[in-house]
Amino acid sequence: MKIVYITGTGQTRKFVNKLEMDSLEVTPTNPFLSVYEPFIMVIPSYEKDITEIAWDFMDTANNVQYCKGVIGNGNRNFAKLFCFSAKDLAVDYNLPYLHEFEFQGSINDVDNVNRIVRELEEKTHQYFTPIQQGYYGESKSDYTNEEITVVSIELIKEET
Repeated sequence: MKIVYITGTGQTRKFVNKLEMDSLEVTPTNPFLSVYEPFIMVIPSYEKDITEIAWDFMDTANNVQYCKGVIGNGNRNFAKLFCFSAKDLAVDYNLPYLHEFEFQGSINDVDNVNRIVRELEEKTHQYFTPIQQGYYGESKSDYTNEEITVVSIELIKEET
């Protein structure tokens, strides 16, 4: 299975490289690529101006029809905003939300994603949509940079 991903700092790329699967990085200069095979989308949590290319990619050709699910990457310090971009992408396109990991992922994350891919290929994977998992966040277009910053500042204050 192909892994399609975007990255802001390189953490997502480091994780995808650990999977040792065929992959495609979507960048701001090439978001309108077409994929004609099953893939999983891996997306980090960032403001809309960075992650919008994932939506551009999904809207290109028939890409959304080949997408078998979404995996999120984030920082747990951001509480309810952990992996919100991936969850919103899954909600917006009614896709399975398959897994989430922090930073560049652990060995357990790699093992879990490999298992999920194997189960998807064997058509035995049981998954839930983000809404079935209890995620009722609005679409990411409803989050503002100010809200993200406020949550970040509040979390920093709580840690000190």
